Amino acid sequence: YQAMVAAGNEARAMAEDSAGGGHIESARQGYLWANDFHDCATYFADGTGDPARIAAAWQMMDGCWLKSLALYDPPIETVSIPYEGIALRGFYLWGKSRKERRPLLILVNGSDGSALDMWMLGAAGAVVRGYNGLTFDGPGQGYALWKQGPSFRSDWEHVVTPVVDFALSRPGVDPKRIAIQGISQGG
Repeated sequence: YQAMVAAGNEARAMAEDSAGGGHIESARQGYLWANDFHDCATYFADGTGDPARIAAAWQMMDGCWLKSLALYDPPIETVSIPYEGIALRGFYLWGKSRKERRPLLILVNGSDGSALDMWMLGAAGAVVRGYNGLTFDGPGQGYALWKQGPSFRSDWEHVVTPVVDFALSRPGVDPKRIAIQGISQGG
């Protein structure tokens, strides 16, 4: 745990130095590298008997992800998806053009994955192929788990339905070309 947190902190410092020097790609990669180290720390924290370590590592991981968003081209947009009296946090990834309706790939994570996982396991490929992408933290996942409290639920159609409704309200989404991809427990 301590080694992963230290490596994440070192990578974040490198990212911040790169950002300060105007090296956008190096800064983005540094934040993602830091994100990954802090994510690994959450797994090692589980065996330490100190649940506060998991939340602390998750917070560091999430902070690095959020820092990276503006460094994408086009930038990744943070969105709020209405869901049963709360707003699920999500991330909208634009394809290279906002002028036309595009297919949308909705990416559903597992119970212990991160937004970076969704970028690596589908969103990056979708965006370069002309899709827009939408990923989110549903009940029992990421931000919803650590900051809002709702538990994972087995009837996921009650989660996906408001996500699709939200997606249909977005400009540029072709309602006839929406696909969904899930990994791990989200699959």
